[in-house]
Amino acid sequence: MMPSAGVRDIEERVTAITPSPASLELTLGELWEYRELLYFLVWRYLKVRYKQTVIGAAWVILQPFLTMVVFTLFFGWLAKLPSDDLPYPVFY
Repeated sequence: MMPSAGVRDIEERVTAITPSPASLELTLGELWEYRELLYFLVWRYLKVRYKQTVIGAAWVILQPFLTMVVFTLFFGWLAKLPSDDLPYPVFY
């Protein structure tokens, strides 16, 4: 049984789509032209990144500070480890 002409035409048609070599180039003019889009994408990225934290970007400062406080309490006051005459917050 021979396939109909319509099926044969579909099987023979193959289209290959390839990017042009210059499609990955980004010129300064294009960047300036789409500066508002870039601004909003960066703003959205920062907003989403810090949205899940209650205190937002302040967490970047607060987290190391709280870690220092916990280490000072645990190692300095509870374990009484020596700090070579340095204040415990500076040492830890």
